[in-house]
Amino acid sequence: MTGKSTEPETLKKSVFDLISECRNNLKSGSVDMSQIESRVRAYCESVSALPAEEGKSHKEDLKELMQLISELGEELTVERDTVLRELSKLDRMRKANVAYKTSDGIVVVKNEDSEDVE
Repeated sequence: MTGKSTEPETLKKSVFDLISECRNNLKSGSVDMSQIESRVRAYCESVSALPAEEGKSHKEDLKELMQLISELGEELTVERDTVLRELSKLDRMRKANVAYKTSDGIVVVKNEDSEDVE
């Protein structure tokens, strides 16, 4: 095997590993997807540079890659919706907290002069 034929395999492994890492990190609440696009592009470009017959051997891998990216997108959407729900709950709690700290939702302001008046 020449270095040229192993390059797509190396790039494939790199992008598959990165997507797997992103999916695992998403579960812990921290994900950095900044490298996904460039690695996918590099892998696709390396496959397209191969002779047609050799490039066809990557067809299933590319389909699997698309599936993994779609699944990651769906997981991101679920997490985004969860965060939005939590933020909405926090906003309601903040409003309730403000309301309970005041009388009928009206802020009570004490005037220093009124304390001296009988």
